Amino acid sequence: MGQQKVKKVFLQDVKVGKKIGVGYAILTTVILVVALGSMININRISHQSHLLETVAYAQESVLSAQIEQANYENDGLEETADKVRNFLDLSLEIARTPALASEYANSMAAYEDQIGNLRSEFEGYVELEKAKNNQEMIRIAIENEVVSDIKRAMDVAQVNVLYGNDQNAVVESFKNYNRLQTALDSFMEVQLSATKFSKTESETYAEVLRNNFGKTRYFLEESLKESTSKGVTESLEDAMKSLDKYEKAFDNFDKLLLKQRQQFMNMSAASKASIDQVKVIEETVEKRIIQVERHSDIIAVISLVLGVLLSIGIALKLTVGITRPLKIILDQMEVISEYDLSQSMDASILSRQDEMGALARRSEGTRLELMKIIKEISKASVGVSLASDELSQSGEHAAATGQEIAATIEDIANGASEQASAISEGVHEINRLAKLIEEDQRQVDSLNEAAGHVEQLKEDGMDIVRSLVTETQISNDATASAQDIVRATSDSAMKIQKASSMIRDIADQTNLLALNAAIEAARAGAAGKGFAVVADEIRKLAEQSTRFTKEIGMDIKELIDKASKAVETMEMAREAVRKQEEDVNRTNAKFNGIAEAIGIMRDNIGLINDSGVEMSGQMVAINNLILSLSAISEQNAAGAQQSSASIVEQTKLLDAMSASSSDLAKLANKMEANVSVFRTESDEAMHLEESLLEDAVVETHDSVMNHVLHIQQDIEASKEAIYEEGLPPIG
Repeated sequence: MGQQKVKKVFLQDVKVGKKIGVGYAILTTVILVVALGSMININRISHQSHLLETVAYAQESVLSAQIEQANYENDGLEETADKVRNFLDLSLEIARTPALASEYANSMAAYEDQIGNLRSEFEGYVELEKAKNNQEMIRIAIENEVVSDIKRAMDVAQVNVLYGNDQNAVVESFKNYNRLQTALDSFMEVQLSATKFSKTESETYAEVLRNNFGKTRYFLEESLKESTSKGVTESLEDAMKSLDKYEKAFDNFDKLLLKQRQQFMNMSAASKASIDQVKVIEETVEKRIIQVERHSDIIAVISLVLGVLLSIGIALKLTVGITRPLKIILDQMEVISEYDLSQSMDASILSRQDEMGALARRSEGTRLELMKIIKEISKASVGVSLASDELSQSGEHAAATGQEIAATIEDIANGASEQASAISEGVHEINRLAKLIEEDQRQVDSLNEAAGHVEQLKEDGMDIVRSLVTETQISNDATASAQDIVRATSDSAMKIQKASSMIRDIADQTNLLALNAAIEAARAGAAGKGFAVVADEIRKLAEQSTRFTKEIGMDIKELIDKASKAVETMEMAREAVRKQEEDVNRTNAKFNGIAEAIGIMRDNIGLINDSGVEMSGQMVAINNLILSLSAISEQNAAGAQQSSASIVEQTKLLDAMSASSSDLAKLANKMEANVSVFRTESDEAMHLEESLLEDAVVETHDSVMNHVLHIQQDIEASKEAIYEEGLPPIG
């Protein structure tokens, strides 16, 4: 390949890293300029966003004030009114923020006017609410006066009804009392409607109130016209005056309600105007943010286009400065890949001071080193081929000797294995017999444990029988005592029955007396009315006494019958307890016989247990002896197998070494053929090559002979080990 001339260009000798650094510095400057502009715009957007959040906070305060206004309409508490004032004050404080006041002065001034108007309307609404509450208290006080006056008139009319002497006057007083009662009922409806109206402010309840109010006035006026009693007339006149005051108080409350509704409409309009003004300010701030964002987008696009164009220019400059010398180096590497090492690198590339020059110098050094290595490989391949032939012959001889040793050791190992197998079978049978003896011992232990459990159950049964005898005696005594109690109860019931008969006779006599008293009261006429009532009550009590006496008699009869049956049942129970006592005594005798049989059975189980323990000890001694013989046989077999395996392994290694020697010779021939394709300079010193070849052959031959000597030493060591183990020596 001929020498290529490379022109000196700008930044040719500057390293690639520095070139990239210059490019990155320019790009970084552009990015910093873009970032600085973006930061300024972001700061402006952030400022406007903060103002937008402040306006939203002011709007939130107004909305919170509206919510508290609604709450004040429901509860009318001063605390709720203070919350409304606080939210409005907070909204004004937010509106007076310096940033908002300076940038949006006109809008914020209008907003302050709206908030002030809303505050004024709300204060008017609060004053009307207080006036309503005062009027409500006046109305309730007058309600009590009206009710009191009507009731006082009713009390006077009732006295006239009860104690009047003239029958016509009593009748008129009674009619007047009914009219007053109707008037009072109507006014109670007025009270109820007024209460509902004050809570709901619904015109439906107001209409019902006016209707009932008219009814109340009508009945009071009628009562006043028909009144013949001075006390009733005075009370009715007072009631009419109180009713007039009540009507005036309700009218005043209704007027205040109308004013408050109008005030509420004004307050709602002011609140809506405040919210609308906040929305106008929000829209203004949002438009300002959109303008800043558009300006920022334009600057960002321009900066991006300039940065992209500058990046493309820097990238093209760096790419051309790197790819041109790199192509020359690749052409040189392609020549080397075609096994031609005779062409050297272009001197103009080697003289460069950047990374491309370093890469070219490294490639040229690699070519020279590769030429040197190929020459050395060519010399060494001849020596390897000769040495591998000698190594192959020595390996075949050593492998044959190892196979003879392995066959003899295998026969010895087979005999030892058969002996170990027979001993193992004996151990298996002994272990089986030991398991049977152990199983018998477990059965004896289980039987002994069961006998102990049965004896414990026998003792528990004896305790239960003794307890049962005691309980039977107690039951017998309790039955006798209960029988005596039942008899006493029956006697007491008989006495109660006699007393009940006497009470029934007295009740009959009382009934007759009450009948006579009623007859006498009827003869007495009007003067005997009170006595007739008393006689009638006595008659009712006598009839109730007779009815209760009959019920008591029936209950006592039932009690006597059940007591008689209980006595009979107690007799049967005493007979059953006596028979139970006899059965318990017989059960006690049976338990004593079981206890004697259990004692004999436990003695026999103890003898069987002792015999099993002695037999188990003898089996353990026999088993240990056989296990010792088995271990010795297995150790002999293992030693023989290990020796045989070692010999076989050595034989395999010798065969593998022989095969590897043949492969090595083939590879040496192949390597020599491959190396011959490389073209190097023809005027190299041939004498030096021949000297190096002879040295390589001698070194390889010495290495092979040393390896064969080591193998022969390993075989002799195996023979001595077999002889020491007592096996016949192998020739």
